[in-house]
Amino acid sequence: MKIRSKILALTTPPSFPDRITLRDIPIGETSLLFNYTYLDTQSPYKGSHAIFIWEGQWEAGIYQNILPEVMKNRILSLRGFNSRDTLIEATLAQPGEAKKQILSLLGNDKVAFILAHNAKQGCFSCRIDRG
Repeated sequence: MKIRSKILALTTPPSFPDRITLRDIPIGETSLLFNYTYLDTQSPYKGSHAIFIWEGQWEAGIYQNILPEVMKNRILSLRGFNSRDTLIEATLAQPGEAKKQILSLLGNDKVAFILAHNAKQGCFSCRIDRG
């Protein structure tokens, strides 16, 4: 398997969103840019995209019934899928609207999980599971 990455360091805000911790990578810290398969399926919605990793951070951020800070101030593309990995419903969440839009998608009983992307650059953010 060939892994390609790029090392980046920002000196001015806003910073890159870390895919592991679901926090903004502090200015001056090293960011690694990788391609990540976020939906490895036989469905036509199989997908991969760029993700940022905060160098040296290994502990995954796990959030239950709380929105990570990294999702609060970005425009997000939220895509609701059923258990067969088929897109059911999608929406955009403007800064400050993520929780409301996530709850709206989860209000559809057919939505089993949501894939969140940072809308401007398209980077994969996280998977939100029902329950």
